[in-house]
Amino acid sequence: MKRFLRHLLEGSVDAMFTEIPSDFHSVETGEPFAACVECEGALTGFYIIEKAFVNGDALYEYALCGECLQSISEDLSKDSKRCIRKFLGFRYRKSNLDRCWKCKAPRDADGEHVICGAFNHDRMFQMGVPLSLCGACSGLLMESLSKQTRDRLDDFDREHFPGPPEYELDLPRPRRPVLI
Repeated sequence: MKRFLRHLLEGSVDAMFTEIPSDFHSVETGEPFAACVECEGALTGFYIIEKAFVNGDALYEYALCGECLQSISEDLSKDSKRCIRKFLGFRYRKSNLDRCWKCKAPRDADGEHVICGAFNHDRMFQMGVPLSLCGACSGLLMESLSKQTRDRLDDFDREHFPGPPEYELDLPRPRRPVLI
């Protein structure tokens, strides 16, 4: 009986993971991500990858190890975490990177979209993620977050993805999500 249960569980775990698709390889190197953007440590164990595209070009991409993800997550407000969970409504189902997770709009090479996935070593978690969000849904998500959370995510952006000075102006505009 124990052997049967172990075999059953091994099959379930294997179904939850898959090879890392090239969508989640670095645009710069064409290779899988090797280091965390925050601590620069090797990606051993759990980590996430997020990439944003505008008109087919990568706007940013990064991998964040589990420890750094946890640290940043602790800085987000409880209300924002609740809003993210409610907005995304994670369900244990296979995702389709070709459609927006929220509105189901097709992923358009001429528009904006963000993809995010969860990984363990050299395998991608398959249930609930990966996911893709269109620009409109990303904007709606960011608008629902608290000022504290938006400020923390802006700090993350400035530290890792410095841009032109005009991006430092606090203008009303949709901001990009960091799915933490």
